[in-house]
Amino acid sequence: MARSDQMDKQRKLVDVLYQRTKDGLLDWKLTPVSERYQVSFANYSIQIGERENDYVIYLVDNEGDVADEFSDDDLGSGGYYSHMKEMHGLARRQARGVDNLLNAILSELEHPAQG
Repeated sequence: MARSDQMDKQRKLVDVLYQRTKDGLLDWKLTPVSERYQVSFANYSIQIGERENDYVIYLVDNEGDVADEFSDDDLGSGGYYSHMKEMHGLARRQARGVDNLLNAILSELEHPAQG
């Protein structure tokens, strides 16, 4: 496959992941690697992580091995750094249950236990 075809597919993958993440349609989970989050499908997983001021997508096969990876820098211009940074932040919030945490804290603050 020509490099430009591969890059086009990688860009499309980021575009679709970004939109589905923003829409809350993906179930991002924690991984054993710090600051790397994963969404799983039937026979593969996709991870997003941060490395040396870049955001990286990891394509993980059904054996759990990284089959390929690419960074926002590999994709060139087109807003991929900002999209991948935002997606990483959204994946982190979901995987860590930040919204539930905030709801629980607000509930306790708004309705303190009487004692």
